[in-house]
Amino acid sequence: MKKYQLKNNILIGIVIGLCIIVIAMASVIWMNYDYIFFKFFISKDYIFTDTLDKMYKDTLSVDIKSEKEYYKYFDNIAISLISEKIKTTGNDPYTYQYTPSQYSSYIENRSEKANMTHTELLNENAILLKYTNFSDESMDIFKKSVKTINDYSRIIIDLRDNTGGGLDEAYELSSYFLNPDDISYIIKYRDKLEPAIVKSNKILDFQKIIILQNNNTASASEIFINALKENLNNVITVGVKSFGKGIGQTTYSIKNGFHVKATTFLVLTPNQNSIHSIGIVPDYLYEDEETIIDFCMSLE
Repeated sequence: MKKYQLKNNILIGIVIGLCIIVIAMASVIWMNYDYIFFKFFISKDYIFTDTLDKMYKDTLSVDIKSEKEYYKYFDNIAISLISEKIKTTGNDPYTYQYTPSQYSSYIENRSEKANMTHTELLNENAILLKYTNFSDESMDIFKKSVKTINDYSRIIIDLRDNTGGGLDEAYELSSYFLNPDDISYIIKYRDKLEPAIVKSNKILDFQKIIILQNNNTASASEIFINALKENLNNVITVGVKSFGKGIGQTTYSIKNGFHVKATTFLVLTPNQNSIHSIGIVPDYLYEDEETIIDFCMSLE
């Protein structure tokens, strides 16, 4: 009797579970009914297919070879058009869709730029770290140089033309210079603030840290600068005002090899300031990039 009751209970549970799944799927379909209907309607019945062909080609670089491909790539067309509307309406050029070839180029260019990260000995007391982007590759190169870097009392960190990269990498790099419980940056989502608090012990300690910046120094670079400037008292910035990008994006992989990227948060400094569309004014304004290293070496 007990075995029968157990089997009966399992069967009832499976039936209830399937019913819940069916109801949930039906609800999703109903909530998206208009879009699904329009997608099917245009893909199957719209008569001016030359117009559709041009849209898919111009927007996605896709050559339509069969009617099924109108439906297959319809979501990608919708994402691109909405992203473009966001850009023109809200002045947000950072929300967009990568085509497969664009994403591949992005990854390739990121790796090529990261490989230009290097250190250079300036004299017996100073070393230069040229940090070209905030990526896994740049971090790996930096980590291999940590022991060498730590032998010097002064460091010049060159972030000129470093347009940013990953937020996690900005946090990781800053944690080498900061103390436990220091705040590297603060993320502001729609409904909450989330501070990035340093957990590890400081690894690098210098008498003086000089950071080079220009108007292409942006995003994760600016986050890193503010992390050090607002936590340490031995940081000097030299160059011209930075770009001023204090917002962050989340990137997701979607169907057909495409990726979508959208602005999902603000990035505040440890003191809850925003540099978005403002930038960072350097401590020393210096425009001659040919002699800027010599100028930094002359600073007491």
